Amino acid sequence: MNQLLLDIGNTRIKWASRGQQGLGAITAIAHADPGWPAEFASTLTSVNEPDAICIAAVAPDLITASGLRVLAARWPKAAIRRVQSSARLGRFVSSYAQPERLGVDRFLACAAAAEHAQALLLLGCGTAFTADLIAADGTHIGGMIGPSPETMRAAVLSRTARVHWLREGSLRDFGRNTEDALETGVWNAAVGMVERAIGSAAKLLGSAPALLAHGGSAAALAALLSVPVRINPLLLMRGLAMWADQPEPEPEL
Repeated sequence: MNQLLLDIGNTRIKWASRGQQGLGAITAIAHADPGWPAEFASTLTSVNEPDAICIAAVAPDLITASGLRVLAARWPKAAIRRVQSSARLGRFVSSYAQPERLGVDRFLACAAAAEHAQALLLLGCGTAFTADLIAADGTHIGGMIGPSPETMRAAVLSRTARVHWLREGSLRDFGRNTEDALETGVWNAAVGMVERAIGSAAKLLGSAPALLAHGGSAAALAALLSVPVRINPLLLMRGLAMWADQPEPEPEL
């Protein structure tokens, strides 16, 4: 079966074809520009028609609906399935009392990470920064969610009339201008959350877990940490492929 896997995130929409040869290259576009549906439709002209389309969406409903309209217009016969978080996927077992409330992006990334069969602290580095602790047996112990440096910077600038952003800031020990000071502050705040998560995880497990990261800012975060971090940019797509391999549930009578 030829599948199209899509991740409709808060900032970008990413997709990849999946067939007998496995997962293909990931293509991505930002959806901040109002004209993004036309760009999305144009890019899909080079994609072979899928039998099924599997979608993980955390973006606002209007963005997701626009993407679905493009897909339906391009391939009206393709079956479209949307991910819903559940109590289990593969080796992963959710810790949430209401498993459906675990964001589908975290759910899929955690499920793919759990296949490593070792204790892991999974770091998601997108619009939000997340840290999810997964035991060696695949059990989700719990997680943390915080704003990314980009999100923190935007929040500060939107709420402080006299703080101005005139150029790209640089990360330093202590900034000597507003841009450097703000860039330094937001990254230190994000790193502080991760370092606290690492320490808390080590106390719970009795030893430090391995660190695995994914998302657009994963490399930048890893460079600031004093411990080794593996980066897997395909993690969410791997989880989406795992979910796509599940049989569809029988309809309730």
